Amino acid sequence: MNTAALSQIEAICGQPKDQEQLVRFMNIFYDAVAPYLNTPRDLVRLFNAMSVSWPAVANEIDIGDFVSLEVMRLFEPSLYNAIRTEKETVCGVSLGYGSQDDSEKEINKFLGKVPDKNREQTKIVLERLFPRFENMGYGSDWLSQWDAQRRVCSHRHFDTYFRLTIGMETLSATEIDEFIEHCGDANYVKEAFLKASRSIRKKGKSKVPLLFDEINVHASRIEKEKIQPFICAMFEIADDIYRVEDRESAGSSLGDSHLRIRWLIRKLTFERCNLNERSEVFMSACKNAQVGWLVDFTRSAISDHFPSEGTDPKPDEACLVKKENMSELKSHTLRSIEAAAATGKMIDHPLLRRILFQWKDLAEDGYTRVKNWVNSQFQDDKSLAKLTKVFTGESWSHSMGMFGLGDRVAMRNFEVSVSSLEEIVDIKGFRRRLEEIEKSNTLDKEYLDHVLTFLEAWRKQETSEIR
Repeated sequence: MNTAALSQIEAICGQPKDQEQLVRFMNIFYDAVAPYLNTPRDLVRLFNAMSVSWPAVANEIDIGDFVSLEVMRLFEPSLYNAIRTEKETVCGVSLGYGSQDDSEKEINKFLGKVPDKNREQTKIVLERLFPRFENMGYGSDWLSQWDAQRRVCSHRHFDTYFRLTIGMETLSATEIDEFIEHCGDANYVKEAFLKASRSIRKKGKSKVPLLFDEINVHASRIEKEKIQPFICAMFEIADDIYRVEDRESAGSSLGDSHLRIRWLIRKLTFERCNLNERSEVFMSACKNAQVGWLVDFTRSAISDHFPSEGTDPKPDEACLVKKENMSELKSHTLRSIEAAAATGKMIDHPLLRRILFQWKDLAEDGYTRVKNWVNSQFQDDKSLAKLTKVFTGESWSHSMGMFGLGDRVAMRNFEVSVSSLEEIVDIKGFRRRLEEIEKSNTLDKEYLDHVLTFLEAWRKQETSEIR
């Protein structure tokens, strides 16, 4: 984890300028940064924040101080905000020999902002960043050196570290506190997430991932009696806040909002609820759950008790719901899928492919119902084009080139899942209709491109199979 972190820090911020700064940076890294990076998600969260904040202050501040404060902002926000408003208390030289009691009093004021278990480590961090807290006297001649190094303990450079105001790339402590306070109000939760989904940040992502990250961090602050209304609210809007652009990895479900919900509900319930309590919470929430998320949840619940061949069922304490609830859950999910299909709007669902195959598995009718629905889409050219988009995947590759000299630029390749389609569609009729659309060339360009891309990938696949 530390190696990956150091590599990413160097990629974003560069290297310390000299050996002295490198030694100080490594001391700060192991004391102030590494203790907070315990999972890949911690790394992603830190480096997403750094990639936004560093360009505004690059070359104007010390790298070690910057990274340390970014970690503090994300993982100890109360301490960060206290420091930001106490410039005169933290900057400059120590009060001198004989003033140890005053220094101890000042640092304890900041240590009160962190959990007891973190105080000893935080004391070391504060002493690293602000020498006046150390048990030694620094004369005024040190000020010019700290100024030259552009450290946060310098009066002249302190404000630069806090230049970025709270904006689109982060949530303020006030926003987080307000959400935690009202998380038992289902309407408040739904409106907060819907608002976050409409707030689009740089690179096209919404604020939904930010909100999920913060709730995960502060999950322990959510009172147990608020867990059920909070989860019910999430289930009711899970599809509305789903955006392809919010995924961490293009072309996959890694880090999408449904996966974030999965992480969060497990964190909220597995540590504080037994299986009976979890079952009650989740079965209640599923009653009004949106179909895409319901399919996702049901699939996870099924795999708990009925895993793939060669895998043992999970023990009760690791299951989402009780085994005796599974029949009711599967029947409810099947009814929800069929109700969505009857509205005529399911063709536009971003998780249509996932829904169709869960429909196939739940119906247990030889694929009859799902095939009938898919084949009914053949009558409308736009609907057929939307199906081709759903079953077109992307991959990226580098050519090795001659003599091992590879391409610098990855090439995008399109792939089609014909074998999967054959399970739920009349494949010959599907091909015939697509070629009719190709020949007529009457569809709007957006939809026609979906069809042409699919057909081209299909034909390449056929050629490759012949070879």
